[in-house]
Amino acid sequence: MPAPAGVEIRLYRVSDYAAVTSFKCADPRRSWTREAELVIRKAPDDIRSPDAKAQIVVAVDDGRIVGTIVFGIDPQHQKTRSIFTIGVVRDRRREHIGISLKRAALAELVATGYDGPVYSQVHRYNTPMRELNGTSDLSGA
Repeated sequence: MPAPAGVEIRLYRVSDYAAVTSFKCADPRRSWTREAELVIRKAPDDIRSPDAKAQIVVAVDDGRIVGTIVFGIDPQHQKTRSIFTIGVVRDRRREHIGISLKRAALAELVATGYDGPVYSQVHRYNTPMRELNGTSDLSGA
């Protein structure tokens, strides 16, 4: 399943800083989305460190960041990689942008030589993402 037409999936760039640190994906009806938004907003500062253990991939449509994934070395299990969070702006959900971001993150991990498991926690009602987890070397629910 490719990214939606017109959506570019790519690694974070320093020029994305303002857009990512002000990224909005929280849904007031879904409390867990606020935490994802906060992790995403903090990530650009976290990856500036020389010993950064995370990476960011963004989804861009017509110059607007419409989705973000933060992933990398699991701080509690150094030999494992984790998807820390994925966020998609509310008006672009249900377009498989999150799946495209996760696939890009997994491809980036492979490109860097990692071939172990990746932990990814998914909401039980997110069927497309759960199906992706089932077809990938992913651990978690």
